[in-house]
Amino acid sequence: MILGIGTDIVEVAELERRLERGWLLRVFSEAERAYADERPKRRVQTLAARWAAKEAFAKALGTGIRTEWNLAELEVINNDGGKPEFRLGPSVRDLVPEGARVHVSLSHTTTYATAVVIIENAQAFPP
Repeated sequence: MILGIGTDIVEVAELERRLERGWLLRVFSEAERAYADERPKRRVQTLAARWAAKEAFAKALGTGIRTEWNLAELEVINNDGGKPEFRLGPSVRDLVPEGARVHVSLSHTTTYATAVVIIENAQAFPP
């Protein structure tokens, strides 16, 4: 059973302006920043997609972005196959119902980045 769906779209140029002002960089984990830095030609698009994922996650939860949880602890990583996944830190883990699965899909162009997040109750389905 789907518990929540969230989507977000980010204008890459606007995110770049926010990054230049310095305040937005702190919402990304060290690993997210390092991953983006490994792709200098697509650095901003990579971070924009991850920002969209954080926003989409908050929408899927139905809470919006809150100060009670640390956005850097909602970390977008890539598994061994390259598929994006969330790694949930302590301030975020308790927000997701026990046994739920969180799915994330990212996409970007030079001008826009988007993300979709689905939170499902994995216990409602047989293994």
